[in-house]
Amino acid sequence: METADFVINSRSAIKSRSEDQSWKKPEVLDRAYALTRMAVPRLRLALHRMTLLRPNFIPGVIGLLSSSAELALANWHFKIDKAKVPLRALDMACQLFQRMLLTAEIASRESNPRFPIFRLSDATDAVAYAHLGGFYASPIDVARGRGVSGMEPESCIYLTRLFAEQSARDTDGKLVKLIIHELGHYCGGKIDSLDWIGHMASPIPKPNGSRKEDGRHNYRDMTSDEAVRNTYSYTLYALPELGYGPPSETNVSRRR
Repeated sequence: METADFVINSRSAIKSRSEDQSWKKPEVLDRAYALTRMAVPRLRLALHRMTLLRPNFIPGVIGLLSSSAELALANWHFKIDKAKVPLRALDMACQLFQRMLLTAEIASRESNPRFPIFRLSDATDAVAYAHLGGFYASPIDVARGRGVSGMEPESCIYLTRLFAEQSARDTDGKLVKLIIHELGHYCGGKIDSLDWIGHMASPIPKPNGSRKEDGRHNYRDMTSDEAVRNTYSYTLYALPELGYGPPSETNVSRRR
């Protein structure tokens, strides 16, 4: 499940670049757009599932539109039941899913010219990376950080040679998780906002997961504020078949 990526913000930048340009071929971008088309129904369904959970967090209303398993899944990934105002946490997650879905739908259109959300990068630090809040950038906006030519538009998600190699071997669409992961960073807020999306916690290793560079707790113990700003949470909720749902209590390590 772990994705080799980083995000461009005030604390990180591209550390190394490849000189080899031979991998930069149109089919690399074609594979990214194909994966994005695969992401669309998953994001649409995730948004629908979360929307049906809303009555469960309204006092005095009995939620009958979703199963207890679905509620447990949302609480595991987003800690909605831990939030001071659960509806606010749920709505924040739904709003991000809406932006992710909108972006994926536009990028998936077979129009000409195609919406240029993806670009190729010479970075060697990651499979892919995104500028935080790229969703809010104009295509002509340019980030202040260094890019492959000194400056790079922050309105794009960047794919590296590692993506080219892995996507060429990906015959069953497993890399759709990478696209959803990067859309989380891209569609959240900028680094100075309250809704930027980073790496708070990973569900690996099971059952409790681990803290990541932007968080303070492991996956099990994340606060709701961390969980709704964790791109792993969105990816795993949208792709439940990856098997990172709530662990059974009998398999959970005891807290000290």
